[in-house]
Amino acid sequence: MGNACSLGSGAPMDDTKPLPSTDPAVEDPDDDGAAVRPWYQRPLPLTPVTRKSAHELTAAEEDRILAAWLRMMRNEDGPGTSRYFRLALIHGGSSWPSTHLAAMQNPVPSYCTHGVECFPNWHRIYMLEFEQTLRRADLENGGDGNIGLPYWDWTRQPEGGPFLPSLAQRLMATNEYDGVPSEGGLFHATFLPLDQQGNQLAPREEDGTLFYKTNPWNSRVDAELRTYCLEWFGVGESLQAYLEMSDPRRAALALDAAPHGSVHVAVGSLGRRERGTEMVGQVPTAGFHPLFWLHHCNVDRAYESFLQTPAGRGAEAAFYANRFLDGREAGFPDGQWGRCEPSAVSACTPRHLAG
Repeated sequence: MGNACSLGSGAPMDDTKPLPSTDPAVEDPDDDGAAVRPWYQRPLPLTPVTRKSAHELTAAEEDRILAAWLRMMRNEDGPGTSRYFRLALIHGGSSWPSTHLAAMQNPVPSYCTHGVECFPNWHRIYMLEFEQTLRRADLENGGDGNIGLPYWDWTRQPEGGPFLPSLAQRLMATNEYDGVPSEGGLFHATFLPLDQQGNQLAPREEDGTLFYKTNPWNSRVDAELRTYCLEWFGVGESLQAYLEMSDPRRAALALDAAPHGSVHVAVGSLGRRERGTEMVGQVPTAGFHPLFWLHHCNVDRAYESFLQTPAGRGAEAAFYANRFLDGREAGFPDGQWGRCEPSAVSACTPRHLAG
């Protein structure tokens, strides 16, 4: 599904490298109990998947990923029970006022890490869990599960094409659920859970529109986003600077700020004038928007490229050389490398995830 690619002057990234998993179901595709599990817990094929640029997807690949994404949006057992909601909620939780979810039943904390050096590691595990769920949704739809989460390369605009990939635009233009028109676009009427009084949560903006919503994209907004990313924020230049850094700990913080943070701010800023992307600019709500996943997949691609530089290779060696201090792990969950909750990270976790 793609070719090896490189970022800036960093070493080329091997897009064909299989991603290990902490999920035992992935390691045992012939499990006899698989048939009775819900679709989102079924074993995945061991065939490696490749993450492809969202700009380079074929129409058939787009259709397949879109269908799997929409399957993830479906509730499993009443309002707020879709796998997509569960995954999105991990990032920002429900306690922040800006999420409008403090009154939900069964509230959860925010787990995402920012401003610490485990920022890329935590989000790597997060992307993998989303990708595995997307693959399982493809299996549920009758596919073979061999699809990867596409990345949005925000450092370039394909000649003759839009800055924001077609897949993202199609996701944002979704306007129905089970044949019923959806006021919130991709976020259908029962996407959010019930509140503690048993009422459907449906928070609204000051202008009366739903807070959780997506709106169709257009060429004017596309051009504006391109200007923000490539000219005002210079995400290509900040990516290049990150890949050339010699201190891996400082590099992790730099990646968090720019280009990662710059793209969040650019997309979120559009929503101040044209509702539909504002949640991307806020940490507590960003994980709900489809652009978050395509954006962070590219951030993970940048991180992989850094790990192939001399500084990146040195960082991995230092981490494993000093992983255990005084009988406990130096990095997870409480050590100098920061926290990676709620993912289970232990001495048995594959190096690709723990490092």
